[in-house]
Amino acid sequence: MRNWVKAAAVCLIVFMLAVSFAGCKGPSGSESSHAESGVSSVDGGSSSSGAPQASGKSTVTICAAGDAMVHETQLKSAKKSDGGYDFTGYFKYVEKYFKAADIALVNLETVLAGPDRGYDGFPLFNTPDEFAYALKQAGITDVCTSNNHSVDMGGKGLKRTVEVLKGQGLEVFGTRKSLEEKSYIIKEVKGIKIGLMAYTYETELAEKGKYINGIYINEETAALIDSFNYKKLDRDLREIEKRVRKMKEEGAEVIIAYMHWGDEYQLKENDYQRTMAKALCNYGVDIIFGNHPHVVQPVTLMKSDADGRDTFVAYAMGNLISNQREETLPSIGNRKYTENSILLNVTIEKDFDSGKISIKNAEYVPLWVNKFSSGDKYKFEIVPCAVARKEPGSYNIKTEAQKSRVDRSFSLTREKMESKYTEEMQSRVPFALYEK
Repeated sequence: MRNWVKAAAVCLIVFMLAVSFAGCKGPSGSESSHAESGVSSVDGGSSSSGAPQASGKSTVTICAAGDAMVHETQLKSAKKSDGGYDFTGYFKYVEKYFKAADIALVNLETVLAGPDRGYDGFPLFNTPDEFAYALKQAGITDVCTSNNHSVDMGGKGLKRTVEVLKGQGLEVFGTRKSLEEKSYIIKEVKGIKIGLMAYTYETELAEKGKYINGIYINEETAALIDSFNYKKLDRDLREIEKRVRKMKEEGAEVIIAYMHWGDEYQLKENDYQRTMAKALCNYGVDIIFGNHPHVVQPVTLMKSDADGRDTFVAYAMGNLISNQREETLPSIGNRKYTENSILLNVTIEKDFDSGKISIKNAEYVPLWVNKFSSGDKYKFEIVPCAVARKEPGSYNIKTEAQKSRVDRSFSLTREKMESKYTEEMQSRVPFALYEK
């Protein structure tokens, strides 16, 4: 009997050890590390997982991606024989980066208005709900929904998009379903309170009222999307400053802004982007992730005139996924750049003893969208260029033409990343290529 008891005790101990180590896989494993991040929402958006640290240091890594778009060709390629859609294949080579981060962000440049409106691509996007599922499965945690396509399907489409994303367990910032909700997020991650906000440009029209992408929106819908007007920038920057101040009053220690701005297909930021970035830096925004140009623009580091704090600025991160590319945009001079994008990993560090919070370092992952024929359809896969160049077969890069495009994408993106980030900036916040 005693031998049986001892044997049972040993088995129990082995079982408990196995359970305690379950899920502890690295970035290449199938387990997401988000569950171990100790994430809680200040406004009740998600549950707490672990108590904040009281002393020592804590780091939080934010992985940010650019524009996620679904054009008509992608809709056809994702449609299944049963009438449903499957977009998960897009992310199979990049999900490890999202899942390894504490917070993973993307700009959803389409809407999820439902099948009754009909699914379509440019110029008025409407994407199946399965795309939200694919984002969640890829490891995305928070979705920016404020951009020039947010009202492609009107106010109802905007509201339903928020509803569908939240139904998948994704948090949303930049738009909201009702005035009772907030269009920004403040969440506690490993003892650091992170604030997320997003703004998009409005169409500059002489008529009164608010227009997004040339579409008039009534006052009710206008109140559900955070936006700015270039012609009324002083006024709108004051409103953004109030938002930053409010978020800080609500506890945000780090503020991240997704900004939908700039000129499409231009490889450099414009004056408006520089002016707004400097203003946001002075207001207290710590990280700016830009989108809309559909190409990668430079990254830089700004110093606040108010307190000398650093703000990391990515003017445009390019198309994470789309059908924009050299073959589909014959009239665009910079069309080859639309196939490229970056993931940015920015690490925040907090010293609990001194209370100091700073940007510890940043890294970039050059990406290329691989589009290829498979049967009677096209397939789309996002490829990390640095590793795909070394092991093309592991990333479904089979032809010499594909290899050449990966090499070109890598070179163009690396050149752009190094164009404005000076040695002096490197001494303040190290910024480097991530090659794994």
